[in-house]
Amino acid sequence: SDWPVANKELIDEEALHSTRLAMLLASLGRAARNKANIKVRQPLARVLVKPNNADTKRRVANVTAQVLEELNAKEIVVIDDESLVASVDVKPNLPVLGPKLGQRLGKIVEQIKKTDPREIISGVKQGGKLKLDGFDLEASDILVSLVDKPGYATSADGDVLVAVDTKLTPELVDEGIARELVHRIQTMRKSAGFEIEDHIVTTYDGGAAVQRVAEKYRSYIMQETLTNDLKAGKPEQGAFAETGKLHSEEVTLGTKKAT
Repeated sequence: SDWPVANKELIDEEALHSTRLAMLLASLGRAARNKANIKVRQPLARVLVKPNNADTKRRVANVTAQVLEELNAKEIVVIDDESLVASVDVKPNLPVLGPKLGQRLGKIVEQIKKTDPREIISGVKQGGKLKLDGFDLEASDILVSLVDKPGYATSADGDVLVAVDTKLTPELVDEGIARELVHRIQTMRKSAGFEIEDHIVTTYDGGAAVQRVAEKYRSYIMQETLTNDLKAGKPEQGAFAETGKLHSEEVTLGTKKAT
C-alpha cells in the first residue's frame, strides 16, 4: 500500500516543542533525583527550572502538570539564575592549553582562577573568545562544571538546568512511606496470584512510623490496593506475607482475599 502523505498544515509545532521540553525536564529531574539518591516514590516539595530562552520559559507553564507527575513533586519554580541552586566552577583544560601556551601556561592558569567564571563562560559561549593577558581563550580551553549548593541536586543539558529541592519535611517523608506501602502491597497482590479486580484484607506489623502512616493515609492505601480492611497486627491465617525494611523499620505485611 502507498504510505499516506502527511498534511504538514495539521502539525502542531507548539505541541511538539512542549512535548520535547516535558521529556527533557523529566529526564533531567530524574537524573537530579538519582544524584541525590532520592527514590521516585518519595515526593519532593519543589523542582526548579532554569530555561535557556523566553520560549522555553513560556512553555514550562504548558507542561507543568506532566512534569510534576513524572517527578512526583508539588511545585515547579522557574528561576533566571542558576546561582540560586549551584555555583559554576571553571578550570583550565590543561591537556589542550599546554601545547598552545608552553611556558605561558602558568600565567594564563592564574588569570583563569582570578576571573569571574560567569565572565569566562559568557566570553567563550557559542564559538566566542575571551582575551586573557593577550591570549584568546576558547570554549575548548576550559572545563565547566556545576557544584550543587546545599539542599539541591542539579542536572543540566546545555543551558537548560533542573534542580530538585532535596529538603524533605516530615509530611513529605510520611507521604513517601505511604507510597512505598502501596507499592509493596501491589507487588504482593501480584506475587500472591490475585486477580486485578480482587478485593483484599491487608495487615501491617511495624514500628511507629509505619503505624502512623498507615492510619494517616488509610483511605489512600485502601483505595489504591483494593483493600476492604486495613488493620494493624500479624498476618491472618492463610495470608500471603512478606517482611522487609521500610524507612529503617522492619515491617511485615499480609494480604488475603476479602470474603
